[in-house]
Amino acid sequence: MKFPEKCPHCGKDISDNKSSVVYRSEPYSYSKNSEIRLQTHECPHCKNAFFVFKTLTYMFDLCHEQVSGYYPVKYHGDYPERVKKLSQNAYDIYSEAYAARKCGFELLASAGLRMALEWLVWDYLIVIKGKKQEEIEPLKLKSRTDMMESSEYIDICTNLLRLYGNDNIHITKILDLTLTEAFSYFDLLVRLIDEELQLPEHKSRLDEYNKLIKEYNQNLKKSNQGK
Repeated sequence: MKFPEKCPHCGKDISDNKSSVVYRSEPYSYSKNSEIRLQTHECPHCKNAFFVFKTLTYMFDLCHEQVSGYYPVKYHGDYPERVKKLSQNAYDIYSEAYAARKCGFELLASAGLRMALEWLVWDYLIVIKGKKQEEIEPLKLKSRTDMMESSEYIDICTNLLRLYGNDNIHITKILDLTLTEAFSYFDLLVRLIDEELQLPEHKSRLDEYNKLIKEYNQNLKKSNQGK
């Protein structure tokens, strides 16, 4: 784990301000060769404090220092606003899964990613496809993803994430997918859905251009036939 690149409070860049330590605790020993130290940092932008946990591992005369966590953890990524409005629950759960991942709780993060997918598919079917709650409520997630009838890559991403969620809830595993890869595919999924949501905003204008192009091609064809 690395030092946070963005302030957990305001989201501004702090990657070059690692020296803003306002308090450094005494190391707490939790094993023979390891200690944990708490540092209190101050954001140079918003002046709010956040905490960084560091693990110190001793080997002979050497000391290896590594960031093992920080608090608070907030998501400040580029989550598409349209998809956020489509499924606020999916966004909220994804943000918590992101925080769990940053704190090193990978099993909680993977389960959270599965929950975020559940809500994203649920709201997609109701809002975009016009399905009724009583129609999709008895269905398993696989049947719901099949009902989305979207692009090939949306279908691939949803099924990958569904199987990944199963792998981290059940004992038997199907995929050899890491948590980092799962997050990247979820990010890809929301971008693909965002592109799909943009289409209605441009559809009328695109239809007008398409009509003009057809008229132009027809006139060009007639002009060439007259020569």
